[in-house]
Amino acid sequence: MIHGFQFCSNGEEFVYRVLKDGEIEVISHTDEDFDDFFPYGDYPDHFPELQIALRSEPYDSTKAEDALLYQGVFGLDDLSDSETLRAIEVAKKTWDPYKLERLDHQQDCTDTELLRCNGCAPFCQTTPSKCCPNPKCTAEVDYVIDAYELELSADEPPLEIPEKIIRVPTLRVVAIHEDEGARDEELWGGVWVQLIFQLCAECGCVVVSNQCT
Repeated sequence: MIHGFQFCSNGEEFVYRVLKDGEIEVISHTDEDFDDFFPYGDYPDHFPELQIALRSEPYDSTKAEDALLYQGVFGLDDLSDSETLRAIEVAKKTWDPYKLERLDHQQDCTDTELLRCNGCAPFCQTTPSKCCPNPKCTAEVDYVIDAYELELSADEPPLEIPEKIIRVPTLRVVAIHEDEGARDEELWGGVWVQLIFQLCAECGCVVVSNQCT
Protein backbone atom coordinates (compact mmCIF):
# COMPACT_ATOMS: atom_id res chain seq x y z
CA MET A 1 0.00 0.00 0.00
CA ILE A 2 1.47 3.35 -1.06
CA HIS A 3 0.24 6.86 -0.29
CA GLY A 4 1.29 9.73 -2.50
CA PHE A 5 2.55 12.16 0.10
CA GLN A 6 3.65 14.63 -2.53
CA PHE A 7 0.18 14.68 -4.09
CA CYS A 8 -2.01 14.87 -1.00
CA SER A 9 -2.43 18.66 -0.95
CA ASN A 10 -4.56 18.87 -4.12
CA GLY A 11 -7.59 17.22 -2.53
CA GLU A 12 -7.99 14.48 -5.15
CA GLU A 13 -7.27 10.77 -5.29
CA PHE A 14 -3.77 9.42 -5.75
CA VAL A 15 -3.87 6.76 -8.47
CA TYR A 16 -1.06 4.36 -9.28
CA ARG A 17 -0.36 0.99 -10.87
CA VAL A 18 2.11 -1.61 -9.61
CA LEU A 19 4.58 -2.55 -12.35
CA LYS A 20 6.71 -4.94 -10.31
CA ASP A 21 8.08 -5.31 -6.80
CA GLY A 22 9.43 -1.91 -5.75
CA GLU A 23 8.19 -0.05 -8.86
CA ILE A 24 4.93 1.79 -9.55
CA GLU A 25 3.54 4.01 -12.28
CA VAL A 26 1.85 7.20 -11.02
CA ILE A 27 -1.31 7.77 -13.06
CA SER A 28 -2.87 10.84 -11.50
CA HIS A 29 -1.73 14.40 -10.78
CA THR A 30 1.72 14.15 -12.33
CA ASP A 31 1.37 17.75 -13.55
CA GLU A 32 -0.28 19.29 -10.47
CA ASP A 33 1.24 22.27 -8.67
CA PHE A 34 1.69 22.00 -4.92
CA ASP A 35 0.09 24.47 -2.52
CA ASP A 36 2.44 27.25 -1.41
CA PHE A 37 2.53 25.95 2.16
CA PHE A 38 3.31 22.35 1.15
CA PRO A 39 5.24 20.49 2.43
CA TYR A 40 5.05 21.94 5.92
CA GLY A 41 7.64 21.53 8.66
CA ASP A 42 8.64 17.99 9.65
CA TYR A 43 6.58 16.48 6.82
CA PRO A 44 7.73 12.85 6.42
CA ASP A 45 9.06 11.44 3.15
CA HIS A 46 7.38 8.07 3.62
CA PHE A 47 5.58 5.77 5.98
CA PRO A 48 7.92 3.49 7.94
CA GLU A 49 7.79 -0.12 6.80
CA LEU A 50 5.66 -2.23 9.13
CA GLN A 51 4.75 -5.88 9.26
CA ILE A 52 1.09 -6.76 8.89
CA ALA A 53 -0.97 -9.83 9.64
CA LEU A 54 -4.28 -11.04 8.24
CA ARG A 55 -6.96 -12.58 10.40
CA SER A 56 -10.53 -13.68 9.89
CA GLU A 57 -13.24 -11.65 11.65
CA PRO A 58 -16.86 -12.76 12.07
CA TYR A 59 -19.32 -10.87 9.88
CA ASP A 60 -22.99 -11.61 9.25
CA SER A 61 -24.55 -9.36 6.60
CA THR A 62 -28.03 -10.40 7.74
CA LYS A 63 -27.46 -9.02 11.26
CA ALA A 64 -28.15 -5.32 11.89
CA GLU A 65 -25.02 -4.57 13.94
CA ASP A 66 -22.65 -6.23 11.47
CA ALA A 67 -24.34 -4.75 8.41
CA LEU A 68 -24.16 -1.22 9.84
CA LEU A 69 -20.50 -1.69 10.75
CA TYR A 70 -19.56 -2.18 7.08
CA GLN A 71 -22.52 -0.50 5.37
CA GLY A 72 -20.26 1.68 3.20
CA VAL A 73 -18.57 -1.43 1.77
CA PHE A 74 -21.30 -4.07 1.49
CA GLY A 75 -24.57 -2.14 1.82
CA LEU A 76 -27.70 -3.30 3.65
CA ASP A 77 -29.41 -5.40 0.99
CA ASP A 78 -29.07 -8.65 2.96
CA LEU A 79 -31.15 -7.35 5.88
CA SER A 80 -34.70 -8.65 6.21
CA ASP A 81 -37.52 -6.15 6.75
CA SER A 82 -37.60 -6.88 10.47
CA GLU A 83 -33.81 -6.63 10.79
CA THR A 84 -33.86 -3.33 8.85
CA LEU A 85 -36.26 -1.93 11.44
CA ARG A 86 -33.90 -3.12 14.16
CA ALA A 87 -30.98 -1.50 12.31
CA ILE A 88 -32.85 1.81 12.44
CA GLU A 89 -33.11 1.53 16.22
CA VAL A 90 -29.43 0.58 16.50
CA ALA A 91 -28.47 3.60 14.37
CA LYS A 92 -30.53 5.94 16.56
CA LYS A 93 -28.53 4.78 19.59
CA THR A 94 -25.05 4.62 18.06
CA TRP A 95 -24.78 7.11 15.16
CA ASP A 96 -23.66 10.71 15.54
CA PRO A 97 -26.83 12.82 15.79
CA TYR A 98 -26.09 14.79 12.61
CA LYS A 99 -26.36 11.60 10.52
CA LEU A 100 -29.95 11.21 11.65
CA GLU A 101 -30.94 14.75 10.69
CA ARG A 102 -33.00 15.16 7.55
CA LEU A 103 -31.63 17.65 5.03
CA ASP A 104 -33.98 19.81 2.98
CA HIS A 105 -34.19 17.22 0.20
CA GLN A 106 -34.77 14.41 2.73
CA GLN A 107 -37.82 15.77 4.51
CA ASP A 108 -40.10 13.17 2.90
CA CYS A 109 -37.67 10.25 3.38
CA THR A 110 -38.74 7.29 5.47
CA ASP A 111 -36.49 6.11 8.29
CA THR A 112 -35.36 3.22 6.09
CA GLU A 113 -34.42 5.56 3.22
CA LEU A 114 -32.54 7.82 5.62
CA LEU A 115 -30.66 4.81 7.02
CA ARG A 116 -29.57 3.70 3.56
CA CYS A 117 -28.68 7.22 2.42
CA ASN A 118 -26.73 8.49 5.43
CA GLY A 119 -24.92 5.38 6.65
CA CYS A 120 -21.33 5.04 5.43
CA ALA A 121 -19.35 3.10 8.06
CA PRO A 122 -16.47 2.31 8.26
CA PHE A 123 -15.76 5.57 6.37
CA CYS A 124 -15.74 8.72 8.47
CA GLN A 125 -17.33 11.07 5.90
CA THR A 126 -18.96 9.25 3.01
CA THR A 127 -18.80 6.10 0.90
CA PRO A 128 -16.02 6.53 -1.69
CA SER A 129 -16.84 6.32 -5.37
CA LYS A 130 -16.64 2.85 -6.92
CA CYS A 131 -15.93 4.26 -10.40
CA CYS A 132 -12.29 4.10 -11.54
CA PRO A 133 -10.72 7.54 -12.23
CA ASN A 134 -7.92 6.12 -14.39
CA PRO A 135 -8.43 7.80 -17.80
CA LYS A 136 -7.06 4.67 -19.52
CA CYS A 137 -9.31 2.22 -17.65
CA THR A 138 -11.15 -0.08 -20.06
CA ALA A 139 -14.27 -0.38 -17.90
CA GLU A 140 -17.52 0.45 -19.69
CA VAL A 141 -18.49 4.13 -19.66
CA ASP A 142 -21.72 4.65 -17.74
CA TYR A 143 -22.24 8.32 -18.59
CA VAL A 144 -20.35 11.56 -19.23
CA ILE A 145 -20.66 14.85 -17.35
CA ASP A 146 -20.14 17.65 -19.88
CA ALA A 147 -17.66 20.44 -19.25
CA TYR A 148 -19.17 23.59 -17.79
CA GLU A 149 -18.32 26.91 -16.19
CA LEU A 150 -18.95 27.49 -12.50
CA GLU A 151 -19.85 31.08 -11.67
CA LEU A 152 -17.92 32.53 -8.76
CA SER A 153 -18.07 36.00 -7.24
CA ALA A 154 -18.63 39.04 -9.42
CA ASP A 155 -14.94 40.01 -9.45
CA GLU A 156 -13.66 36.53 -10.31
CA PRO A 157 -13.70 34.77 -13.68
CA PRO A 158 -15.81 31.59 -13.89
CA LEU A 159 -14.10 28.32 -12.99
CA GLU A 160 -13.85 25.93 -15.93
CA ILE A 161 -14.87 22.40 -14.91
CA PRO A 162 -13.59 19.83 -17.44
CA GLU A 163 -15.57 16.94 -18.86
CA LYS A 164 -15.70 13.94 -16.54
CA ILE A 165 -16.15 10.33 -17.65
CA ILE A 166 -18.04 8.11 -15.19
CA ARG A 167 -17.49 4.38 -15.63
CA VAL A 168 -19.45 1.45 -14.26
CA PRO A 169 -18.38 0.51 -10.69
CA THR A 170 -15.14 -1.52 -10.62
CA LEU A 171 -13.41 -0.34 -7.43
CA ARG A 172 -13.47 -2.33 -4.21
CA VAL A 173 -11.97 -1.37 -0.86
CA VAL A 174 -8.92 -3.46 0.03
CA ALA A 175 -7.46 -1.53 2.98
CA ILE A 176 -8.05 1.38 5.34
CA HIS A 177 -5.38 3.21 7.35
CA GLU A 178 -6.67 5.04 10.40
CA ASP A 179 -5.23 7.39 13.00
CA GLU A 180 -2.37 5.95 15.05
CA GLY A 181 -1.80 8.80 17.46
CA ALA A 182 1.43 10.78 17.56
CA ARG A 183 2.75 9.57 14.20
CA ASP A 184 -0.40 10.65 12.35
CA GLU A 185 -0.45 13.99 14.16
CA GLU A 186 3.00 14.65 12.72
CA LEU A 187 1.86 13.58 9.26
CA TRP A 188 -1.42 15.51 9.07
CA GLY A 189 -0.80 18.43 11.38
CA GLY A 190 -3.18 17.28 14.13
CA VAL A 191 -6.16 16.38 11.91
CA TRP A 192 -7.64 12.86 12.19
CA VAL A 193 -7.28 11.34 8.72
CA GLN A 194 -8.44 8.05 7.21
CA LEU A 195 -6.74 6.69 4.08
CA ILE A 196 -8.85 4.45 1.83
CA PHE A 197 -7.20 2.08 -0.65
CA GLN A 198 -9.32 0.71 -3.51
CA LEU A 199 -8.36 -1.73 -6.28
CA CYS A 200 -9.87 -1.60 -9.77
CA ALA A 201 -11.00 -5.03 -10.99
CA GLU A 202 -10.73 -3.88 -14.63
CA CYS A 203 -7.36 -2.12 -15.00
CA GLY A 204 -5.66 -3.14 -11.74
CA CYS A 205 -4.79 0.37 -10.60
CA VAL A 206 -4.88 1.39 -6.93
CA VAL A 207 -6.88 4.46 -5.92
CA VAL A 208 -6.00 6.16 -2.62
CA SER A 209 -8.32 8.79 -1.17
CA ASN A 210 -8.50 10.42 2.24
CA GLN A 211 -11.26 11.54 4.56
CA CYS A 212 -10.89 13.50 7.77
CA THR A 213 -12.76 14.82 10.78
